[in-house]
Amino acid sequence: MPPRRKYHRFHFNGEVDIRARGEREKMLKGYLSDISLGGMGIFCREPIAVDENVFFALTVPLSQNSLSGNGVIRHATLKENYGNELFYIGVQFKGVPQNKIKELLKDDYIIDKDPLLSEQRRREIRLLAKLLLPFLAVIVWLLIAARK
Repeated sequence: MPPRRKYHRFHFNGEVDIRARGEREKMLKGYLSDISLGGMGIFCREPIAVDENVFFALTVPLSQNSLSGNGVIRHATLKENYGNELFYIGVQFKGVPQNKIKELLKDDYIIDKDPLLSEQRRREIRLLAKLLLPFLAVIVWLLIAARK
């Protein structure tokens, strides 16, 4: 069976401000669930009509990267999320350059899908661990010594 989706989804955290441009323009706040090169899934307290055009501004905590652009709503499904009833909304990007999406994801996630970059990241983590473990051992030793 061929894959249903054109692009892989990456689970990612972020806040999304949405301006829906339907019969009445409205502003909503959503929370990113996942993102792909073709769109994103967000949780929102209110639904947005399917096929409605929207403008979005996505910000990622602890990151200097952000993403904004236009999209169209493909579905809005009522779901329970951590005990709250929220709408899971699928937004298909319209005219959002894929390089901007990759830039947003590269430091945290998409890098793991490229085997060469993934190996580089593993080497960096090993090096960081080699540098930090002795430092942490000294801190633990000092804390134990201070308790005596």
